[in-house]
Amino acid sequence: MDFFQYQAAAKRNTFWLYVLFAVAMLTIVVAVYAVVTLSLYLLPLLVRDMAVPTQFWAFDRFVMVSLSTVSLILMGSWYKIRQLKQGGGIAIAQMLGGRRLKASKDPLERQLRNIVEEMAIASGVPTPAVFILEQRGINAFAAGYAFHDTAIAVTRGAMEVLSRDELQGVIAHEFSHILHGDTGLKMQMMGLLHGITMISDVGILMIAGRSSVSYSGRMRGSHPVIMLSGVLFFAVGLLGMLAADMIKAAMSRQREYLADASAVQFTRNPEGIGNALKVIGGYQAGSRLQLPEMQQVSHLFFGEALKVWWKSNWWASHPPLISRIQRIDPRFRGRIAKIDEPSVRAKNQAFAISHFSPPPNAETLQQNVEQVMQSIGEPDAQHLNRAHYLMQQIPEDIHDLLSDTFVAKCMTYFLLLDSNKEISWQQMQMISTLDASQALAEVLRIRSLMPNMRAELKLPILDIVSPQLSELSAEQQCVFLDTLKKLIAANRKVSLFEYLLYQNFLYSFGFKGKKSPNTYIPIARMKAEVEILLDRVCCMNQTNKPRHMKAKALAQIFPNEKVKQGIGKSNLKDVIKALEKLNVCSFEDKKKLLQAIVYCVLSDGLVSTEELETMRLISMMLGCPMPLLYEGINPSQLLN
Repeated sequence: MDFFQYQAAAKRNTFWLYVLFAVAMLTIVVAVYAVVTLSLYLLPLLVRDMAVPTQFWAFDRFVMVSLSTVSLILMGSWYKIRQLKQGGGIAIAQMLGGRRLKASKDPLERQLRNIVEEMAIASGVPTPAVFILEQRGINAFAAGYAFHDTAIAVTRGAMEVLSRDELQGVIAHEFSHILHGDTGLKMQMMGLLHGITMISDVGILMIAGRSSVSYSGRMRGSHPVIMLSGVLFFAVGLLGMLAADMIKAAMSRQREYLADASAVQFTRNPEGIGNALKVIGGYQAGSRLQLPEMQQVSHLFFGEALKVWWKSNWWASHPPLISRIQRIDPRFRGRIAKIDEPSVRAKNQAFAISHFSPPPNAETLQQNVEQVMQSIGEPDAQHLNRAHYLMQQIPEDIHDLLSDTFVAKCMTYFLLLDSNKEISWQQMQMISTLDASQALAEVLRIRSLMPNMRAELKLPILDIVSPQLSELSAEQQCVFLDTLKKLIAANRKVSLFEYLLYQNFLYSFGFKGKKSPNTYIPIARMKAEVEILLDRVCCMNQTNKPRHMKAKALAQIFPNEKVKQGIGKSNLKDVIKALEKLNVCSFEDKKKLLQAIVYCVLSDGLVSTEELETMRLISMMLGCPMPLLYEGINPSQLLN
């Protein structure tokens, strides 16, 4: 039987799972009827003047008991299903203590996100929310009613012990559950089975009851008959729990075989998921997890999450590990070698670091402001690697077209579109009105090719298109600059970066000329201009002490003068005028100025792309080109 036949057989067997569920319901109803009737026989022994039933079987009693039992089960199931629907898979992951994976610099976490996003793109479903379970066992699960509320959770053990191919096989297995609707079915079954297991809760309430009408108020606890009935109801509840476990096992086993087969089809790599199962077999912790809620969610996981106390696999929620491996690899003979855990972890960590570490950041390149300054005009191999990384993020189709002047112009428009949809729509209307060269159609085409533009790519792309923009005619340059100005002002909040960018285009097109002084003016005579520039830079700073940062930066430039601790309200035009004046300083004075600017940017320890690129634009306008820097600069050693 090949993988396609396994899939067909597994889907056909799903019908029998519902039959088994119906049989379990009928069995519980009969058991509850027996408990109720037995209680009616026992109660007259302790309660006077109470008649004994004339016969064990009574149709009216059976109808009443059946309706009550079914109602209780359905109410419990409805409540649980409703609760699960409100939170979806994310609620399940959070219930189990999962930590949602967002932006991360951990290579293993970046590798996991990369795999999940690849699978989502390849399968055509929205990327699920990704959670990490801090558990040593190797396991994972997918949960959710629909594509939009699906979550995938992976244990720390799986991330550290499995190789990328093996982890990809596990994730492909979980995506199979999502694509085949297993996640919704399993959550529905989880809700339905909750109603069955509620019978035991009724028994516990009867056992723990504090008093009854017929029993002495001085005695604590339930009436002996009620307590005995509670014990019987609890026994019936255990029967329900047993039936629930059997249903979960039957459903999960067939679905696991199907998902294993689909994972092989998905990745075209049987060794990925096959080796992942072998690693689980040779790993000391296996796939077992230590979570209090495991009993009700064990069927969701990739591997057997609960410890099986019997050699028989009747009660296991998953097929035997050997059987799963043999279906994937018919040559497997059933012998699983113990893994060398330290070496496997080290190997996988090294692979993740080499392939999924974030680009080199300033923590390794520039530990302090002086190191940043030393990089000006002296780019090295690490800056080149950063540039290479950013170039790879630009789609090849787009990159090839950027040499065209028209595309370069439209790309500049596109880069200035606001993230707010309403403002973006207004900006596109401006493009259509102000630039009649079919620019809007090209902007829309670029947006379709680059739907998720990363902020760090904006300035590198602008660097690429600048030479082509210089080929615009004088009339086209005027139209371009007018359109650019209105696009920047569309959100009514012009940033320093945007204004500097616009001014840079004015210089590039020759509308404004830079002064080339014969003699330098000392920076000591331009304290007001320095303050204006630092005011605007400090406004980008995310610390709650921008005044203190500015005062400390000014003290580096003017060590013998008293500086005021305040932030002025200079406008952007004043900033440009200040920059034009400061451009006639000596390079030694420019170095002091740039040191102060870098200090202000790094002082809060949170460096955004806009802050980094603003620094680069200021440096460029001062004639001191600054190489590519990185987000995440560590300002632990700044200017003293």
